Amino acid sequence: MGARGGNAWLRWIGIAIAVALVSRPLWRMLADVWQADIPTLFNSEPGALSEGRRRFGSATALALIIAALGWFAAGPLRSSRTWLAAALQRPAGPRAGILSGLALAAGFVLSITELHRFDLGGSGLSDSGAALVVAVIAKVALTGFWALCSVSLGNFALNRIGGASKPALQAPLRQTILSFFLGASLYGWLGAGLALVERLSVWSVLAMTLPALLFAPAAIFRILSSQTPTAKVEMPHRGSALVLFLQWLSLVLAAYLLLVRVVDPAPNDGDLWEHYLHYYSEVGATGSSIPSGVWYHFFLSKGAGLFLMSAATGGALTVPTVSYGFALATAAVVFDLLRVLTRRPAWAWFGCVLVLGLYATDQASGLFFKHHASFSGYAMFTLWAAALVLPRCSPRQAPAIATYVCLAYAGFHFLVPSALLLGALLGHAALLAAKRAPVAATVWAGVAVGAGAVFSLATNHAVTGLLNDVPIWLFWPIADQERFAARFGTSGLLFFLAERHGLGLFDGSVPFFEPAFRWAYLSSFFPGIVFALAMAGFVLNSLRRGRTHMAGALNPVMFAIFSLAAVTFAFAWFVRAPSTARLLVYAGILVLMVGVVATRAALSLLAGGRPGRLIAGAAIVIFGIRACVSAFFANPTFGSALSHAAGEKSVARMLVTAAKLSGNEEILHFLTSVRERIGGDAVVWAITHFPGPHYFSPLPGLRSEPSYSLGSRMDELVFGPADRAAEALKRQGITYLYLDLIPEIEGPLFSAIAFSSLFQPGELERHFTVSLREGNQFLLTWRISAADPPLPEELGRILELRRSGALSFTAESGFQSLVTSCLARLGGRRTGTDPSTSRCENASDAARDLARAVRDRMFAGVRVQANRDALEQIAAAIDTGLADDFLQYGSASVLDRQWLLERLSLRLSREAERRFGADLAKVLTRATDRIHFARMYASPERLHVLANSARRVMKRGVLPE
Repeated sequence: MGARGGNAWLRWIGIAIAVALVSRPLWRMLADVWQADIPTLFNSEPGALSEGRRRFGSATALALIIAALGWFAAGPLRSSRTWLAAALQRPAGPRAGILSGLALAAGFVLSITELHRFDLGGSGLSDSGAALVVAVIAKVALTGFWALCSVSLGNFALNRIGGASKPALQAPLRQTILSFFLGASLYGWLGAGLALVERLSVWSVLAMTLPALLFAPAAIFRILSSQTPTAKVEMPHRGSALVLFLQWLSLVLAAYLLLVRVVDPAPNDGDLWEHYLHYYSEVGATGSSIPSGVWYHFFLSKGAGLFLMSAATGGALTVPTVSYGFALATAAVVFDLLRVLTRRPAWAWFGCVLVLGLYATDQASGLFFKHHASFSGYAMFTLWAAALVLPRCSPRQAPAIATYVCLAYAGFHFLVPSALLLGALLGHAALLAAKRAPVAATVWAGVAVGAGAVFSLATNHAVTGLLNDVPIWLFWPIADQERFAARFGTSGLLFFLAERHGLGLFDGSVPFFEPAFRWAYLSSFFPGIVFALAMAGFVLNSLRRGRTHMAGALNPVMFAIFSLAAVTFAFAWFVRAPSTARLLVYAGILVLMVGVVATRAALSLLAGGRPGRLIAGAAIVIFGIRACVSAFFANPTFGSALSHAAGEKSVARMLVTAAKLSGNEEILHFLTSVRERIGGDAVVWAITHFPGPHYFSPLPGLRSEPSYSLGSRMDELVFGPADRAAEALKRQGITYLYLDLIPEIEGPLFSAIAFSSLFQPGELERHFTVSLREGNQFLLTWRISAADPPLPEELGRILELRRSGALSFTAESGFQSLVTSCLARLGGRRTGTDPSTSRCENASDAARDLARAVRDRMFAGVRVQANRDALEQIAAAIDTGLADDFLQYGSASVLDRQWLLERLSLRLSREAERRFGADLAKVLTRATDRIHFARMYASPERLHVLANSARRVMKRGVLPE
């Protein structure tokens, strides 16, 4: 009796802990929606409480609507499953297949025709109404057509390869996954190849896709009918109500993802507008991926065959249709892996819901214009193939060969990130070898990734003379520098070299893990204790089965997950790259999968039997609804995207919405006025930089460095006579220069032109006139005659102060070294006996030396008399302040460089605000104007040293100052 009572108590304790694990994310959801901590919900502040009630009411209503619609959708979903099972028993005749294929081909042609006619990014920019609705429908249809083309071509190729495989690999879902990635890879190879030979066009794309669409119905039926006859007529299994509800949530999130990531043409992302879309547009217009204008994006996007095909057929704004297919394929991969790990369809569908919620919620992972979703798809495909495909077939069988083709393309397209895939495959092969399992197919998969990467390097060198631009410090010393410089110049390359563009070894940091592994999203569902309990469960399970080695305790799927996770963890720990956090979307998916498995293991360990099943079902329902609610509240543009889909908001108005979110609405408004005035052919070059939609729209947008090259003679353009520099810019076709003189948020001088002889006082007024001005925004053009209006006096005066950095030099390493030298002189005899309070006798001399250094740096490069007069007043105040500091704190134990620099920066800001006003002082005291191009073009000698310093960078990890 006592033992039974003790077991009952343990059981109820376990159930209580399980309920606590389930309810914690629910309370976190309520707190997030209310935007307050739980105790704050009951305060008496009417404003906060009313806002909290409003958001809580909205979230509750949304959750109830989703749940109610899921209840009503259960019937149609169950009927559709029954209808599909019955339809597969009655094979359609060849006539129906041909008619279906013709309908798909006609729909694809009509969609492309409509997108070309409407021109979302060009002539249809301001159109709305029914015409916009039709264009949006055509764009949405494109997502299905790309997916169907990929599955059809992949299935055709898979059947032609030959070689039998185990029945487990012939399941419909696995055939669909393998066919999709194989077809997408083949289209990637074809699209990239046609673009490299400058033959990519609408007609070539139609020639590649129409046959696949014609035979798509036959391919789909062949895949769906490949399961056993008993599975065809199998009725919905026990517990299918929960599965149907999760399927409904998946449909909701898939539709929501389609709306906010594909239909919405204006995501809030900076470098998308100035880099990606310019390259897509150029390839779509010319049919060639060979770099000419946007030179460096060739290294990143030359292999994005499907992206380039979409840009050539529907325009640059249609490329998210490709990423959407990869996002759904990733969800399918996760579903299949979790089905193997948990052996429960409900948990597998739950993982699918969370993956779609991650894409819909996470702003970094949801930018479908870029390649992050496609790379995450290939990363998860690598995991799936290593766990479920390669161990079950020989290296010469069709599934293995198809996997090699996919991974070779991944190595070609994702050159640098493919190292993660290669490392994961080799690590997985080592684990399999330790378990004495077959490893030949896995090793050949790693060889395929490496072969694709080598081919990518060879292609880069053949076209540009440079193996790759990441990491630039590694590849520049062995590049054909003369050929590269003669074709593209060195301005952009020197920028990347100065910024140490690419992989910074041993620069990773712990705070990086949270965004890289999406812990902010995942921690809402999976507390850390769940992972601890899961590991305990794995150990207990291992000991119970008599397996003391980890290799025997884990199944092949967990092998693959841990291999890829370990490589990713090491990469995040040792390497810093500009877009790593955005690239590692799949890292969050890995944690998500482990979290699902861990949650199921924890609940099974704590509460078994019927209570455990009830708690698990409640957890799945609550977490699934939370994923939907979080997604709807995470995207501020959801309402705008809905209005755009309904034809109410044009693309132009959507761009305005994106500009508002990034704080550059005034810039977009000004440049829209500019295009209306100067037309669409003139080239406008950006002198100041603030990323946003204005770089792309209105077309042809703004050109800027380092995306675009200024030619091969940058030393002459910057350091030569102003007349020669002007002629060089005119030869580049540059007619207008845009600059924001006093930017509100940011907007540094971001062009070598700003530091050339053309922008020196006197030369600026002689060569330029104002074409259009709106507040502090200027459009400059070439002065044709003396009768052209002169430049405003403040333009040259403020530009000189910004160019010279007269008030922002405290962040420069050279000046900081001078401060260190001055402080080093604080020695010798002291005025007292206590070393912590006594002052050095030469403190006044040190203060005088530092004041002289401040004056020398402040007046360097300043010629305008009005500026010199203002700086003289500021310098006098700085002299007095430094003298006071050294007299009052003249102790080496008190005065340190950081404290002194902060005091000096504060005085500079205060004095500048008195002379120039708060807005201008904020701009003049920021160091951003000189941290990019100014240090490159400080002198011809500096330019020469920088261009030849890559070997020093490789050896020492630092650039010469």
